[in-house]
Amino acid sequence: MANQRAAKPLASKAVFVNCPFDVEFKPIFRAMIFAVISSGYNPRCALDSTDGAEIRVSKIATMIGECDYGIHDLSRVEVDAGGVPRFNMPMELGLHLGARLFGSGRHKRKRALILETQPHRYDAVLSDISGRDIEVHGNDPGHCARRASNSRPPGS
Repeated sequence: MANQRAAKPLASKAVFVNCPFDVEFKPIFRAMIFAVISSGYNPRCALDSTDGAEIRVSKIATMIGECDYGIHDLSRVEVDAGGVPRFNMPMELGLHLGARLFGSGRHKRKRALILETQPHRYDAVLSDISGRDIEVHGNDPGHCARRASNSRPPGS
């Protein structure tokens, strides 16, 4: 049936991808998706479904809850024309970390790959994340794919 949605992947094989979706970021996004699929996992992201009646943050929180893993790219902290940076990606990372901190069962085992373009740049805008292992991709899709491919869970 054409309108039938595909079955949701098992949480243990699902990776929530949290990143920009603009044209400039597309090579990095494709590298992430390639790495996830070639590693035997199923990527999920906010683009999975479009439903104008659905509250976007609720949809994202549900997806994060359905995935044991997450890739969170924090490289877009540039200020826009209005003088304000976008904080969607850090907020979604916060949902992931909150699920790990306050959730139960498998949520306590959630894992995250956090990416940035430059080392320690996040300290200026998101200092509370200090103490996490942030991987740097330098806007290089190949480097991003290698980082994502090498971020496998123990025993896989």
